[in-house]
Amino acid sequence: MVRAYGLAVLERTGLPVKPLRPALYVPVGEWDPEGLGIEFPEPFNLSITWDDLAF
Repeated sequence: MVRAYGLAVLERTGLPVKPLRPALYVPVGEWDPEGLGIEFPEPFNLSITWDDLAF
């Protein structure tokens, strides 16, 4: 399984408490070997088959 995460910056103005960190990683994609491969459009078009990922 392959998981992709993106960095999300928190808007801290107007919050009653200050966050411990100004940014955090959030899941943006998940692919398992049952599918055809990994396809992801951002930040650039990415397409990889599972055979290309094999050792």
